[in-house]
Amino acid sequence: MPSPRRTPVPTELVENQHKRASKPLGSSNGSAFSLKNVINESNEKLEAADEILRDDLPRDNYTLEQVEGYWNKFLDRLKIEHSIPAYNALATTTINLLENNVIQLEFISASSEAEFEIYKSRILNGLRGAINNFYFTIDVKQSEAEAKSHILTTKQKFEAFVEKNPTILKLKEEFGLDLYE
Repeated sequence: MPSPRRTPVPTELVENQHKRASKPLGSSNGSAFSLKNVINESNEKLEAADEILRDDLPRDNYTLEQVEGYWNKFLDRLKIEHSIPAYNALATTTINLLENNVIQLEFISASSEAEFEIYKSRILNGLRGAINNFYFTIDVKQSEAEAKSHILTTKQKFEAFVEKNPTILKLKEEFGLDLYE
């Protein structure tokens, strides 16, 4: 059987085989796709969309009742959509009107403020139509007053019962009960 014939390898390929690359092959000069760049560009576009660039849009006067009316409708919509955590967080918001078309939203916790940020564009767009004014700004403030704690310890629960009915304390003492340890 005749042996297979080999084709000669050009000498250029043999010489280049031992040369090293001057830079890593995987690196790029910035022209490659970057998820970070896409996110930054989309955030810039959203911020630009929040700004009103035209001067011919409605600029009606509005009242606190109109703003609160829209806010309550928005909260009802969250309830219908079964967004109960967002509803609970945003339902405690206090709304105030300040000078120069500033609507101040006061939140009792950072989580309420975070929920607002999730729905911010939806709230802004809906509020613009509800009050027929496109030239307001929203000022977000976190309440300085400490939020009322809804989680009570066993001792706090017992003390609340004693305030309502002092005879419970007498029963505890008579029977030697240790209710909260």
